[in-house]
Amino acid sequence: MSSYSICISRLIISRGLPRSRLQETLEALNACTDLALDLQLKILQALSSLLQNYADDLKGDLLSGALEVCSSLQSAKARTVSGVAAATLQQLVTSVFEKVGNEDKHPGEVQAQNEVPGDDGPIKLRPAAFDAYRVFRDLALAAEDRKTKFVQFASLSEESSLELIWSCIVANPSLFATHQELSSTIRSNVLPYITRALSEKLNYATTLRSLRLLDLIISRYMKQFPAECEVALGLVIHTLDPDASPMWKRATAMEILRNFFAEGSRVIDAYALYDMADGGKTDRRGSDVRLCASLFRKAICHRTRSAVKRSSRISLCERCLIYLSVRSFERLN
Repeated sequence: MSSYSICISRLIISRGLPRSRLQETLEALNACTDLALDLQLKILQALSSLLQNYADDLKGDLLSGALEVCSSLQSAKARTVSGVAAATLQQLVTSVFEKVGNEDKHPGEVQAQNEVPGDDGPIKLRPAAFDAYRVFRDLALAAEDRKTKFVQFASLSEESSLELIWSCIVANPSLFATHQELSSTIRSNVLPYITRALSEKLNYATTLRSLRLLDLIISRYMKQFPAECEVALGLVIHTLDPDASPMWKRATAMEILRNFFAEGSRVIDAYALYDMADGGKTDRRGSDVRLCASLFRKAICHRTRSAVKRSSRISLCERCLIYLSVRSFERLN
Protein backbone atom coordinates (compact mmCIF):
# COMPACT_ATOMS: atom_id res chain seq x y z
CA MET A 1 0.00 0.00 0.00
CA SER A 2 2.84 2.40 0.82
CA SER A 3 4.59 1.92 -2.55
CA TYR A 4 1.20 2.32 -4.26
CA SER A 5 0.58 5.66 -2.56
CA ILE A 6 4.07 6.90 -3.48
CA CYS A 7 3.46 5.92 -7.10
CA ILE A 8 0.14 7.77 -7.11
CA SER A 9 1.80 10.83 -5.64
CA ARG A 10 4.41 10.87 -8.39
CA LEU A 11 1.77 10.48 -11.10
CA ILE A 12 -0.21 13.43 -9.77
CA ILE A 13 2.86 15.65 -9.51
CA SER A 14 3.89 14.81 -13.08
CA ARG A 15 0.31 15.20 -14.40
CA GLY A 16 0.42 11.61 -15.57
CA LEU A 17 -2.75 10.46 -13.83
CA PRO A 18 -5.80 9.98 -16.12
CA ARG A 19 -8.77 12.06 -15.07
CA SER A 20 -10.96 8.98 -15.20
CA ARG A 21 -8.99 7.49 -12.28
CA LEU A 22 -9.18 10.47 -9.93
CA GLN A 23 -11.99 9.01 -7.81
CA GLU A 24 -10.10 5.75 -7.23
CA THR A 25 -6.96 7.73 -6.47
CA LEU A 26 -8.63 9.80 -3.78
CA GLU A 27 -10.10 6.67 -2.23
CA ALA A 28 -6.63 5.11 -2.13
CA LEU A 29 -5.12 8.21 -0.55
CA ASN A 30 -7.87 8.27 2.04
CA ALA A 31 -7.13 4.65 2.92
CA CYS A 32 -3.49 5.58 3.61
CA THR A 33 -4.10 8.51 5.95
CA ASP A 34 -3.39 6.46 9.08
CA LEU A 35 -0.03 5.10 7.89
CA ALA A 36 3.49 6.31 8.69
CA LEU A 37 4.50 9.96 8.92
CA ASP A 38 6.47 10.03 5.68
CA LEU A 39 3.51 8.59 3.76
CA GLN A 40 1.14 11.13 5.27
CA LEU A 41 3.43 13.91 4.08
CA LYS A 42 3.54 12.32 0.61
CA ILE A 43 -0.27 12.30 0.54
CA LEU A 44 -0.37 16.00 1.42
CA GLN A 45 2.17 16.73 -1.29
CA ALA A 46 0.00 14.82 -3.75
CA LEU A 47 -3.11 16.74 -2.69
CA SER A 48 -1.35 20.05 -3.18
CA SER A 49 -0.32 18.98 -6.69
CA LEU A 50 -3.82 17.69 -7.33
CA LEU A 51 -5.21 21.12 -6.53
CA GLN A 52 -2.79 22.74 -8.96
CA ASN A 53 -2.89 20.25 -11.82
CA TYR A 54 -6.50 19.06 -11.67
CA ALA A 55 -8.28 22.11 -10.25
CA ASP A 56 -11.07 22.09 -12.83
CA ASP A 57 -11.83 18.44 -12.10
CA LEU A 58 -12.18 18.87 -8.34
CA LYS A 59 -15.93 19.22 -8.10
CA GLY A 60 -18.79 17.14 -6.82
CA ASP A 61 -17.70 13.81 -5.38
CA LEU A 62 -14.04 14.44 -6.27
CA LEU A 63 -14.07 17.63 -4.23
CA SER A 64 -15.73 15.81 -1.36
CA GLY A 65 -13.06 13.10 -1.45
CA ALA A 66 -10.18 15.59 -1.45
CA LEU A 67 -11.66 17.51 1.49
CA GLU A 68 -12.18 14.28 3.40
CA VAL A 69 -8.53 13.28 2.99
CA CYS A 70 -7.39 16.68 4.29
CA SER A 71 -9.72 16.65 7.27
CA SER A 72 -8.58 13.13 8.20
CA LEU A 73 -4.92 14.15 8.15
CA GLN A 74 -5.65 17.29 10.16
CA SER A 75 -6.41 15.08 13.15
CA ALA A 76 -3.03 13.32 12.89
CA LYS A 77 -0.90 13.23 16.05
CA ALA A 78 2.18 14.66 14.33
CA ARG A 79 1.99 18.45 14.37
CA THR A 80 3.85 18.65 11.09
CA VAL A 81 1.17 16.62 9.35
CA SER A 82 -1.80 18.29 11.06
CA GLY A 83 -0.45 21.77 10.33
CA VAL A 84 0.18 21.10 6.65
CA ALA A 85 -3.19 19.34 6.37
CA ALA A 86 -4.96 22.35 7.88
CA ALA A 87 -3.27 24.66 5.37
CA THR A 88 -4.15 22.35 2.47
CA LEU A 89 -7.75 22.12 3.64
CA GLN A 90 -7.90 25.91 3.82
CA GLN A 91 -6.49 26.11 0.30
CA LEU A 92 -9.10 23.67 -1.01
CA VAL A 93 -11.99 25.52 0.61
CA THR A 94 -10.68 28.83 -0.73
CA SER A 95 -10.54 27.41 -4.26
CA VAL A 96 -14.17 26.31 -3.96
CA PHE A 97 -15.35 29.88 -3.37
CA GLU A 98 -13.01 31.27 -6.02
CA LYS A 99 -14.77 29.07 -8.55
CA VAL A 100 -18.11 30.58 -7.51
CA GLY A 101 -16.75 34.07 -8.18
CA ASN A 102 -15.54 33.02 -11.62
CA GLU A 103 -18.85 31.32 -12.33
CA ASP A 104 -20.78 34.47 -11.42
CA LYS A 105 -18.74 36.48 -13.92
CA HIS A 106 -20.06 34.28 -16.75
CA PRO A 107 -23.63 33.42 -15.70
CA GLY A 108 -24.76 32.37 -19.15
CA GLU A 109 -22.14 29.69 -19.70
CA VAL A 110 -23.52 27.16 -17.20
CA GLN A 111 -27.17 26.52 -16.40
CA ALA A 112 -28.46 26.33 -12.83
CA GLN A 113 -29.58 22.74 -12.36
CA ASN A 114 -29.28 22.03 -8.62
CA GLU A 115 -32.02 23.07 -6.22
CA VAL A 116 -31.48 23.84 -2.53
CA PRO A 117 -33.81 25.23 0.17
CA GLY A 118 -33.73 28.96 0.91
CA ASP A 119 -35.41 31.42 3.25
CA ASP A 120 -37.97 32.37 0.60
CA GLY A 121 -38.30 29.03 -1.17
CA PRO A 122 -36.12 26.77 -3.32
CA ILE A 123 -33.02 28.25 -4.99
CA LYS A 124 -31.47 26.93 -8.20
CA LEU A 125 -27.68 26.89 -8.26
CA ARG A 126 -24.96 26.40 -10.82
CA PRO A 127 -22.36 23.66 -10.14
CA ALA A 128 -19.68 25.76 -8.40
CA ALA A 129 -22.23 27.56 -6.21
CA PHE A 130 -23.80 24.21 -5.35
CA ASP A 131 -20.43 22.82 -4.22
CA ALA A 132 -19.70 25.94 -2.15
CA TYR A 133 -23.11 25.74 -0.50
CA ARG A 134 -22.66 22.08 0.43
CA VAL A 135 -19.15 22.63 1.78
CA PHE A 136 -20.18 25.65 3.86
CA ARG A 137 -23.29 23.89 5.15
CA ASP A 138 -21.23 20.86 6.19
CA LEU A 139 -18.71 23.06 7.99
CA ALA A 140 -21.60 24.54 9.96
CA LEU A 141 -22.96 21.07 10.71
CA ALA A 142 -19.50 19.88 11.78
CA ALA A 143 -19.21 22.83 14.18
CA GLU A 144 -22.53 21.79 15.71
CA ASP A 145 -21.25 18.20 15.97
CA ARG A 146 -24.00 17.02 13.63
CA LYS A 147 -23.79 14.54 10.78
CA THR A 148 -22.58 16.11 7.55
CA LYS A 149 -24.20 15.43 4.18
CA PHE A 150 -21.60 16.09 1.48
CA VAL A 151 -18.13 15.81 3.04
CA GLN A 152 -17.30 13.34 5.80
CA PHE A 153 -15.93 15.84 8.31
CA ALA A 154 -16.09 13.33 11.16
CA SER A 155 -12.50 14.01 12.25
CA LEU A 156 -12.70 17.81 11.92
CA SER A 157 -12.70 19.53 15.31
CA GLU A 158 -15.24 22.13 16.36
CA GLU A 159 -12.56 24.82 16.51
CA SER A 160 -11.24 23.99 13.04
CA SER A 161 -14.76 24.14 11.61
CA LEU A 162 -15.30 27.59 13.10
CA GLU A 163 -11.96 28.79 11.75
CA LEU A 164 -12.90 27.66 8.24
CA ILE A 165 -16.36 29.24 8.50
CA TRP A 166 -14.76 32.52 9.56
CA SER A 167 -12.22 32.41 6.72
CA CYS A 168 -14.96 31.68 4.17
CA ILE A 169 -17.00 34.69 5.26
CA VAL A 170 -14.11 37.11 5.70
CA ALA A 171 -12.59 36.30 2.30
CA ASN A 172 -15.83 36.41 0.29
CA PRO A 173 -17.93 39.38 1.43
CA SER A 174 -19.72 39.85 -1.89
CA LEU A 175 -20.65 36.18 -2.23
CA PHE A 176 -22.25 36.04 1.21
CA ALA A 177 -24.07 39.29 0.50
CA THR A 178 -25.54 38.17 -2.83
CA HIS A 179 -25.95 34.38 -2.59
CA GLN A 180 -29.13 33.61 -0.68
CA GLU A 181 -28.18 29.99 -0.06
CA LEU A 182 -25.07 31.07 1.87
CA SER A 183 -26.86 33.71 3.92
CA SER A 184 -29.60 31.17 4.63
CA THR A 185 -26.98 28.82 6.09
CA ILE A 186 -25.68 31.60 8.32
CA ARG A 187 -29.21 32.29 9.56
CA SER A 188 -30.25 28.67 10.09
CA ASN A 189 -26.98 27.14 11.32
CA VAL A 190 -24.20 29.59 12.16
CA LEU A 191 -26.08 32.23 14.16
CA PRO A 192 -28.01 29.71 16.30
CA TYR A 193 -24.69 28.07 17.14
CA ILE A 194 -23.20 31.44 18.13
CA THR A 195 -26.23 32.17 20.29
CA ARG A 196 -25.70 28.87 22.07
CA ALA A 197 -22.01 29.68 22.57
CA LEU A 198 -23.00 32.95 24.24
CA SER A 199 -25.64 31.45 26.49
CA GLU A 200 -23.85 28.24 27.47
CA LYS A 201 -20.52 27.55 29.15
CA LEU A 202 -18.40 26.23 26.30
CA ASN A 203 -14.62 25.95 26.38
CA TYR A 204 -12.34 28.93 25.77
CA ALA A 205 -11.25 28.07 22.21
CA THR A 206 -14.77 27.44 20.95
CA THR A 207 -16.27 30.51 22.62
CA LEU A 208 -13.49 32.80 21.40
CA ARG A 209 -13.92 31.68 17.78
CA SER A 210 -17.71 31.94 18.04
CA LEU A 211 -17.56 35.50 19.32
CA ARG A 212 -15.05 36.49 16.67
CA LEU A 213 -17.45 35.10 14.08
CA LEU A 214 -20.30 37.08 15.61
CA ASP A 215 -18.20 40.25 15.47
CA LEU A 216 -17.65 39.69 11.75
CA ILE A 217 -21.33 39.03 11.02
CA ILE A 218 -22.50 42.09 12.95
CA SER A 219 -19.96 44.35 11.24
CA ARG A 220 -20.87 43.19 7.73
CA TYR A 221 -24.33 41.67 7.66
CA MET A 222 -26.41 43.19 10.45
CA LYS A 223 -28.93 44.42 7.87
CA GLN A 224 -29.32 40.90 6.50
CA PHE A 225 -29.91 39.34 9.92
CA PRO A 226 -31.49 42.10 12.04
CA ALA A 227 -33.48 39.90 14.43
CA GLU A 228 -30.64 37.43 14.99
CA CYS A 229 -28.08 40.20 15.57
CA GLU A 230 -30.38 41.95 18.04
CA VAL A 231 -30.69 38.75 20.08
CA ALA A 232 -26.93 38.17 19.92
CA LEU A 233 -26.14 41.73 21.05
CA GLY A 234 -28.48 41.30 23.99
CA LEU A 235 -26.60 38.16 25.00
CA VAL A 236 -23.28 39.97 24.61
CA ILE A 237 -24.50 42.64 27.05
CA HIS A 238 -25.62 39.97 29.49
CA THR A 239 -22.15 38.42 29.23
CA LEU A 240 -20.69 41.59 30.79
CA ASP A 241 -22.28 40.73 34.12
CA PRO A 242 -19.42 39.57 36.40
CA ASP A 243 -21.71 36.99 37.98
CA ALA A 244 -22.70 35.52 34.61
CA SER A 245 -19.39 34.97 32.84
CA PRO A 246 -15.67 34.54 33.51
CA MET A 247 -13.33 37.46 32.94
CA TRP A 248 -11.95 36.24 29.59
CA LYS A 249 -15.46 35.95 28.17
CA ARG A 250 -16.38 39.44 29.38
CA ALA A 251 -13.22 40.83 27.80
CA THR A 252 -14.13 39.25 24.46
CA ALA A 253 -17.65 40.66 24.72
CA MET A 254 -16.14 44.09 25.35
CA GLU A 255 -14.18 43.76 22.12
CA ILE A 256 -17.39 43.11 20.20
CA LEU A 257 -19.09 46.16 21.73
CA ARG A 258 -16.04 48.33 21.14
CA ASN A 259 -16.08 47.38 17.46
CA PHE A 260 -19.84 47.90 17.31
CA PHE A 261 -19.61 51.48 18.57
CA ALA A 262 -16.37 52.28 16.73
CA GLU A 263 -18.25 53.23 13.55
CA GLY A 264 -21.08 55.71 13.72
CA SER A 265 -22.67 54.25 10.59
CA ARG A 266 -23.20 50.94 12.37
CA VAL A 267 -24.97 52.64 15.29
CA ILE A 268 -27.15 54.54 12.81
CA ASP A 269 -27.95 51.30 11.00
CA ALA A 270 -29.02 49.70 14.27
CA TYR A 271 -31.22 52.70 15.06
CA ALA A 272 -32.79 52.50 11.60
CA LEU A 273 -33.35 48.75 11.86
CA TYR A 274 -34.84 48.60 15.33
CA ASP A 275 -36.13 52.06 16.29
CA MET A 276 -37.40 53.45 13.01
CA ALA A 277 -38.85 50.22 11.66
CA ASP A 278 -42.61 49.85 11.21
CA GLY A 279 -44.15 49.36 14.61
CA GLY A 280 -40.89 50.20 16.37
CA LYS A 281 -40.21 52.95 18.86
CA THR A 282 -39.47 56.41 17.51
CA ASP A 283 -38.73 58.26 20.74
CA ARG A 284 -35.02 57.37 20.66
CA ARG A 285 -35.32 54.93 23.51
CA GLY A 286 -34.79 51.86 21.37
CA SER A 287 -31.99 49.44 20.86
CA ASP A 288 -28.95 51.74 20.85
CA VAL A 289 -30.04 53.79 23.83
CA ARG A 290 -31.05 50.68 25.74
CA LEU A 291 -27.64 49.27 24.92
CA CYS A 292 -25.91 52.38 26.23
CA ALA A 293 -28.06 52.43 29.36
CA SER A 294 -27.23 48.83 30.02
CA LEU A 295 -23.53 49.59 29.64
CA PHE A 296 -23.80 52.49 32.09
CA ARG A 297 -25.67 50.33 34.58
CA LYS A 298 -23.01 47.64 34.44
CA ALA A 299 -20.28 50.25 34.80
CA ILE A 300 -21.94 51.66 37.91
CA CYS A 301 -22.38 48.19 39.38
CA HIS A 302 -18.75 47.41 38.71
CA ARG A 303 -17.69 50.71 40.31
CA THR A 304 -19.80 49.98 43.36
CA ARG A 305 -18.15 46.62 43.83
CA SER A 306 -14.75 48.28 43.52
CA ALA A 307 -15.71 50.83 46.17
CA VAL A 308 -16.80 48.09 48.51
CA LYS A 309 -13.39 46.55 48.11
CA ARG A 310 -11.89 49.99 49.01
CA SER A 311 -10.20 50.35 45.67
CA SER A 312 -9.66 53.93 44.52
CA ARG A 313 -8.73 52.98 40.97
CA ILE A 314 -11.32 52.77 38.20
CA SER A 315 -11.00 49.43 36.47
CA LEU A 316 -10.13 49.13 32.81
CA CYS A 317 -13.43 47.37 32.18
CA GLU A 318 -15.34 50.28 33.71
CA ARG A 319 -13.42 52.88 31.74
CA CYS A 320 -14.14 51.02 28.50
CA LEU A 321 -17.83 50.78 29.32
CA ILE A 322 -18.14 54.49 30.10
CA TYR A 323 -16.12 55.44 27.03
CA LEU A 324 -18.31 53.36 24.74
CA SER A 325 -21.50 54.71 26.24
CA VAL A 326 -20.43 58.36 26.03
CA ARG A 327 -19.28 57.95 22.43
CA SER A 328 -22.60 56.37 21.51
CA PHE A 329 -24.64 59.17 23.04
CA GLU A 330 -22.46 61.73 21.24
CA ARG A 331 -23.23 60.08 17.90
CA LEU A 332 -26.94 59.88 18.59
CA ASN A 333 -27.05 63.54 19.57
